[in-house]
Formats: sequence, C-alpha cells, structure tokens
Amino acid sequence: MSEQETCRAFVMPALSAAGWGKEQVRGQYPINDGKMIASARRHRQGPALVADYVLEYRDDAPIAVVEAKRTSVDVAAGIEQAKRYAKVAKGEMKWG
Repeated sequence: MSEQETCRAFVMPALSAAGWGKEQVRGQYPINDGKMIASARRHRQGPALVADYVLEYRDDAPIAVVEAKRTSVDVAAGIEQAKRYAKVAKGEMKWG
C-alpha cells in the first residue's frame, strides 16, 4: 500500500476511533519553512518539514505529530521521523 492508501485505510479510521474529530486532525502540516542553506554565491532555503498529520487539542494548539508510512516501510522509521519533527517544532515554536 502507498502512504496515501495507508492513511485512508488505517490512520484516519484509528484517529476517528480514538475520538479525534476531523477539525482536530490537520493534514500536510508545515512544521517549519525549511532550513537556510549557506553557499558562496547565495543563500537558499531548503525544503520545509511537513508532517502527515498534526493533532490539535483546539485551534492553534497542536499537541502531537502523526507520521504515516507505506506498509512496506519499517514502523521505526515513522516513529523516528515523527520524533524529529516534534523536536524541531518544539525548539522553533513554529507550528504552522
């Protein structure tokens, strides 16, 4: 299954069953604007970090990152990615 299929088949039903309403689940949530990359000629901005989902307690109060992976990818990879995103977001206080 692709990541999108995994989201439709497993992630969204699990979040709904856990009591998360659609208004509390934000998809493709930007964690930051991307790291600045310095070079001799000019600086440029790298790609932004985007979480598959962020759970919000209420509007603009994100409390969790949910990262989905295709079924062929090891679960540990998704856990580490979500932890890294949460750590970056916490340090930058840049949710959205």
